[in-house]
Amino acid sequence: MYRLYTRANTGGFVVEAALALAGVPFDQIDVPKSNPPDQAFLDISPLNQVRS
Repeated sequence: MYRLYTRANTGGFVVEAALALAGVPFDQIDVPKSNPPDQAFLDISPLNQVRS
């Protein structure tokens, strides 16, 4: 199963729509922009970025 990390205004909705249309199961994980950044997210994305 895929994990889709997304944040508002990142374009993650495009990937979400593609996965949904393809019928592929996925977990959507909303990553809020916070200061300081959440350490669990920094562990997988050291630059604190959600790629789109």
